[in-house]
Amino acid sequence: MISNRSRLHRPGWSRRAFTLVEVIVATAIFSIISVALLGFMSMSMKMVSRNLATNHSHNEARLAASRLFNDLHGAASVFTLVNYDGSSNSDISTTISNPVVVDTLSGLTLSAQRANCVRFYKLVAGPCRMTSTPTATSTILTFDVPVALDVNDRLSIPLISDSFSITAVTPAFTGTQTASKAITIDHAITYNFKDSAANVTTGYFYRPVAYSVVGNQLRYHAKFQGSDQNTFTPIRNNITSATPFSLLYLAGSALTTGRQLRVSLETNDMQFNNLKFLGAATTYQTVITLLNQDPPIKK
Repeated sequence: MISNRSRLHRPGWSRRAFTLVEVIVATAIFSIISVALLGFMSMSMKMVSRNLATNHSHNEARLAASRLFNDLHGAASVFTLVNYDGSSNSDISTTISNPVVVDTLSGLTLSAQRANCVRFYKLVAGPCRMTSTPTATSTILTFDVPVALDVNDRLSIPLISDSFSITAVTPAFTGTQTASKAITIDHAITYNFKDSAANVTTGYFYRPVAYSVVGNQLRYHAKFQGSDQNTFTPIRNNITSATPFSLLYLAGSALTTGRQLRVSLETNDMQFNNLKFLGAATTYQTVITLLNQDPPIKK
C-alpha cells in the first residue's frame, strides 16, 4: 500500500507557478475585457443621459405649447410683437418679408420681424352690468365689477361694438374690493343708455398681457403695463429660442393686423444634456389663430 506521503511526491508529479508569459497574457486579456466593459458602460450612461434629456426637453416643449395655445388662441385682440429686454419694451412695426418667405405650416407670408415677446389683451371680468344711465357725451360709466381694474385696461361694450381705454377708476383698489366702480374712458360713448329691469347693458374688461422669452425662460406677464410689466410667472426653463414669435399674413395682401402668430420654440436640457448629443433639443412649431376673428379690442 502506498502512503499518502508517497502519493504526493511520487515520480511524474511537479509543482510550479504561472510563468511570466502566462501572467502577461492573462493581464492583457483582463485589461481588454475591462476596457470594453468600461466603454460599454460609458456609452450606455451617455445614451441614458441623452434619452432623459430628450424626454425632458420634449416635456418642456409640450407644457409650454399647451399654455401658449390656451391663452393665445383665446386672445381678445390682435397680436403685437414686442422687443423686451427684461426691464423695458418697445412695439415692433412689422412688415412683410422681402423677398417673401412662405411659412411651410400654414402657407401664409411670414413677417420680416421676429421678436422675443408678444402682447395681447385678455379678459379679466365680464359680463358686468352697467349701473348708470349715461348720455351720448358721457365719458364716465358705472359698472358692477368683481375684480380690481387699472388705468390702461380696456372696456368693450358689445351692444355698440366699441371699446374704450380706461383712464381712471373710482374707487381705486386698496385691498378690499368694491363691486360698484366709476370708469372714466378715453372718448364719449356716443349713445344714450337706460338702466332698468328691462334695459340691461353689459361690459367686458380686458387687460394687456404678454409672453416673453428672457434668460432662456418662457415668462407670462399677467399685467404688461407700467411698472407691472416686469412682474412675471416663469412658465418653462431651458428655452433656447432667442426670438420665437413672428406674424403671418395672407400672401399678396396689404399688411393689416396680426391675427395669426407663428411660434417656433426650441427647448434643450442644458443641465443634463451631454454636449456630444445636441440632438436632444426639441423644436416646437405651430401657428396660433385668434379664436374670435373679430376681436373685441381694436387697435
